[in-house]
Amino acid sequence: ALADLDAILAVAPNHVEAWCYRGIALHQAGRVAGALEAYDRAVALRPDYAEAWANKASLLQEQDRAEESLAAFERSLAANPERAITLSNRGNAFVVLGRLEEGMADFDRAIALQPTLEQAHYNRAIALQHDLPEAHYLLALCLRDERRLADAVASLEYAVEHLHVPLVVVMGHEMCGAVKATLDTP
Repeated sequence: ALADLDAILAVAPNHVEAWCYRGIALHQAGRVAGALEAYDRAVALRPDYAEAWANKASLLQEQDRAEESLAAFERSLAANPERAITLSNRGNAFVVLGRLEEGMADFDRAIALQPTLEQAHYNRAIALQHDLPEAHYLLALCLRDERRLADAVASLEYAVEHLHVPLVVVMGHEMCGAVKATLDTP
């Protein structure tokens, strides 16, 4: 996918969506600096590109850069204030920064906009009771279903490291993506 995006950008260097998708591909490949550069290029070309701002914000959040993440979520929501997943993710940024009331407001707004957004429900539950291992497990399942494997693993790692969960069991059949992901994780 990255080679195809680079081919598109070679002939159309101002293709905003290609820059955003390049950022996604680099992010998934673990190339953080390149992903941030691609998102920056996308928003430089289209400052109101909500998806690129949200992707950049999520990547910054993963890098424990909460203040920068919050600023990027703000830009995304300025462009698209009704995007429930972005509200939920900004809620997490608020919680990390110790601004629980603002985080709860974002979770509630996300749920009001999209009542079936499981991640917002779990984020809200974890913000209220962050010491509940089951909440981290359920959040990991939601993140896995959204193909956000790094975030899913981070939720489980938090439970193991901070809540002293002694064992995580991954079960599946021989073609199971969860088993493969577990075996591929160092």
